[in-house]
Amino acid sequence: MSANDKRIHKLVDAIMSTKALLVLGLIIGLLSAYRHWWDWIEPTTGVVTLALAAATWWQTRKAAKARYNDCTGENFYMVVQFKRTVVQAMTEHFGRAPDHVILVKDLVGTTELTSPDHWEMVAKAAYQAMAAHQHKNIHFLSDGPGQLWAILGQMVGMDRLRVNWCGYFGGKVDLGCPRPRGDWMA
Repeated sequence: MSANDKRIHKLVDAIMSTKALLVLGLIIGLLSAYRHWWDWIEPTTGVVTLALAAATWWQTRKAAKARYNDCTGENFYMVVQFKRTVVQAMTEHFGRAPDHVILVKDLVGTTELTSPDHWEMVAKAAYQAMAAHQHKNIHFLSDGPGQLWAILGQMVGMDRLRVNWCGYFGGKVDLGCPRPRGDWMA
């Protein structure tokens, strides 16, 4: 988006704000009542209603786009480690230590997910870390079971967060799979 487009969007946002249009409607309505232009009140109310509808449409459209395209470009690296030294592998592969590490043994007391509560605890911890950094590119690495990845994928959703799901196979980090698009479901 060019600088001129940004200026235009900013101007339209200022004009189409609900508060600005409400104040404008009140001023016009009061002037109409003060001047005894009663036949102007109904059309004025109609115009203000249309303006508010347009403002609501504009802000809804803007919010819908912002929700999915608000990535800052920063990276967030996280690891869910079960048994192996995944932290070391991520550090070697990406050249930096992960920002967040979930050690399953410390979280649930064992390295295996043997009950539904264990699955829930690990999935919640991972999702909370991702959600706290939702405006970043998230690089996720785990040596855990594929079912955990499926659960987290369902929790994250296709367009909600930008997650790069990296694999850990044979002591090496796999670059991960591509992000799915909506047309894959067609």
